[in-house]
Amino acid sequence: MKRNLKTMAIVVFVIILSVWIIDKIPFKAKIDMQVEPTIDMEGKFVDKTTVTIKGEKTRYLFRDDSFVGEIRIACVEKTAADGLQAKISWHGNDELQSLSFYYKGDFFGAENYGLTTSLIMKKDMRNFAFMTTDGKVISTAHVYYNHLEQAIGK
Repeated sequence: MKRNLKTMAIVVFVIILSVWIIDKIPFKAKIDMQVEPTIDMEGKFVDKTTVTIKGEKTRYLFRDDSFVGEIRIACVEKTAADGLQAKISWHGNDELQSLSFYYKGDFFGAENYGLTTSLIMKKDMRNFAFMTTDGKVISTAHVYYNHLEQAIGK
């Protein structure tokens, strides 16, 4: 009986320790892509642009995903600054993700770089919608344009 209790306590301890360790281990993926989305304003096509995304996406088993790296949007000049890093945080199953930038150790809201802090970015990072501070939506599909405008309330 004592031996069974001791064995069961060890098994429970090992399981708890394993889950804790797995939770701390990130699954990282290098991202290096270029996408050509459209620019829309008030629901109408304005132009096309290029978005270059380079960095590292981190996934944890029991926590939210995140991306840290460069996001260069050709039509938003401020995003092309050398040394500028972007951070995208996914929030569970929420449709909106958050975007922030940091430069030389200082964090800035996306508004400082001509973008809103909320965006739609699918986990594959190939499908997305950014909104500029002047109301333009840069998206890979019109459906994301509609979702972003409704979510942000423009």
